[in-house]
This record gives sequence, C-alpha cells and structure tokens, in this order.
Amino acid sequence: LLNEGVVNISVKALDSGNFTKTFMIGIFAYDEIIVNSEKTYTQGEAIEFEGKTYYAGYTYLNSLRTACTYASENATIKVLKGHYDEYIAINTNGVKIYGVNHKNGSFEAEDKDDSIFAGTILIGTDIKDVEIKGMTFIDKATITLYEHNVNILIANNKFLNSKSDNADSWKEDEGDACIKLLPSDVECDSVTIINNYFYNIQVHGIALSAYKNLKITNNVFENFKLDAIREYYGESLSAGQLL
Repeated sequence: LLNEGVVNISVKALDSGNFTKTFMIGIFAYDEIIVNSEKTYTQGEAIEFEGKTYYAGYTYLNSLRTACTYASENATIKVLKGHYDEYIAINTNGVKIYGVNHKNGSFEAEDKDDSIFAGTILIGTDIKDVEIKGMTFIDKATITLYEHNVNILIANNKFLNSKSDNADSWKEDEGDACIKLLPSDVECDSVTIINNYFYNIQVHGIALSAYKNLKITNNVFENFKLDAIREYYGESLSAGQLL
C-alpha cells in the first residue's frame, strides 16, 4: 500500500508576483512488511516470499524499527530468523509484530532459528490493538506499555537470560522487568499476556501498574532471581488476575 498526498506550495517571485505550484509526494504506509536482518538486497529489488512479491527497502526490510515506521494502521510485520537490537516505538494502532514462533510459541530455552530481539519495544500513549507474538527477547530486551494502551496482546514469546546493568544490586521492589506497564494517571485496559516462556531472568518477569481488565495466563516462569509477577509498588495481585 502506498498512499499519495498533495502539497500546495506558494512562492513569491521577485519579478512576477505570486504563483502556486503543486507537488506530488509519497507517504509510505504499508499493510504487510517482511523483516529479515540476514538478507542483503538492492533497493527496490523484487523479493518473493510465501507466494507474494515484496520490494526491498519498502516492504522487505532489514530493520524492525523501520518497519514500524512504515507500517499503516492494522499492518502485519513478519520478523524472520535473525538478530535485532533496536529501540522501537509503536505509534500506530493495530500493528502486529509476528516472529518465527507466533503461531504456537515455544517453551524451550534456546534461540536457534528464532526472531531474536535485544532492544526495547515501547507502545506509545493511547495506542491500541497491538499484538507482539513469537519473538525471542534476550539480555536487556523489554516490552513497555506507556499509558492508556488498549487491547494489547503479548503472546507466544520467549524471554531468555534477561538482565540489567545493575541487576546484582537490585531490590525486590524495583520495577524493571521483561514486560512493563508503567505507572500512569491513565490505566492500560484489556491487556492479555499469555503463553510466554520466561527463563533465567535476573529482573522481574512482569511489572505492573495502572491497569484494568488484565489477563495473565498460561505463562511459564523458570529460574528467577526476583519476582515472576510484581506490582511496581509491591502490592499483590488478586487471584482473579492470575488465571
């Protein structure tokens, strides 16, 4: 999908008064993007994948961050095998990030052939209908919900060997984690965290604040230094939220 926009620019000439010139500009907004950190390509090259044609530098990219920038509302971003270490801000509603294991997930403490992510994914204020599925998060990687995010699904991911710069000195009530719902005046609503695997974690698995209609279910937590699930201010979760 490529949307075109029209811009009218008025210019005042020194000798002939005003005139208006119309320029056509392209606004990139793609509804399906492939990300492959391991492939070298030529800009504009046609690439076949799963029976469809994608174009290098536009709908076939090396960078997940660029894909999120190019994505239209309700776009699907398929992240292939590879290693991605980027800071990503999702500021478009309906974006779906699907890694290699997005269909069924994996409860294995290995990252062979996975979509491996070592950076930060931040879901921006008021963004809704986002899905993050089938990724493998390692080292200091996090998913952060900022403020008033609605209908968010985090499913079928792996969080392996997560750590922090100062993990050895952390206290139990500190709030860094693999998945974070930050303190805010406006609650996140309808957040589902399901079928994820957390292994060998030196930080909290999930740190929570400012939420309602939260569902955490069918996650596996193994070999933790701190808490699997932690409220930012040390409050306990009700039994109904741990389904």
